[in-house]
Amino acid sequence: MRGGKRRAQQALNALVTEAEAGRKAGTSGTFEQLSTKGLTIVEHDLSPTTLRRYKNPLTKRILPALGDRPVSSIQSMELDELYQGLTRRVGLSSATVRQAHAV
Repeated sequence: MRGGKRRAQQALNALVTEAEAGRKAGTSGTFEQLSTKGLTIVEHDLSPTTLRRYKNPLTKRILPALGDRPVSSIQSMELDELYQGLTRRVGLSSATVRQAHAV
């Protein structure tokens, strides 16, 4: 992300503020809605390569598993199971799984 950690924190703060305001795209939205909105907020600050690196694990691995779920229904244990599955069943490296988590 261009702008580094400070810009990432600003984007996160904007999402948190929106969620706390109770807007529909906040915590009442699906994982796909929220992740798409998050990428839209920061995409103008990302290089095309970085944006592609974010979208690839999101569209191939994460959205098929969580995309249609309301964000408020996703439990941390489910995320842990998803990450373990990516490592054990799919054969992704720990570094790749960490990158998917960061997205």
